[in-house]
Amino acid sequence: MLNLSIMARPRPRIRVYWENPPSGALMVERGQTFKRLGPRGLLDLDEAAEALNRSRDEVVRAIRAGFLRARPRGQQLYVTVQACTEFLREEQADMAAQDLTMARIRTGRERVIPWKVVRRDS
Repeated sequence: MLNLSIMARPRPRIRVYWENPPSGALMVERGQTFKRLGPRGLLDLDEAAEALNRSRDEVVRAIRAGFLRARPRGQQLYVTVQACTEFLREEQADMAAQDLTMARIRTGRERVIPWKVVRRDS
């Protein structure tokens, strides 16, 4: 029988402080050391997951889907701070568009077309 607690990857103990999100500067605290990163600063996948407030698996899925840009360096993948801010900005815009569409549907200004009709017409 496998012991899954040994196989699970421990979450990094880091804190991320966004100083000025539009410019993409942030500080990363690991233990007692602080690292200030500019827009081109590289984050490993664990740090990017912590900065985006997601799990490492979700970050890997976002990279594979093309929503989050990553740069390979040797065998490792790194994400820039600027890519993280763009990812969060796009996600915010998507959520706002979804809220607007749901509000239009509720007020009756927009209709929901059943999937069968869309599939039949295409």
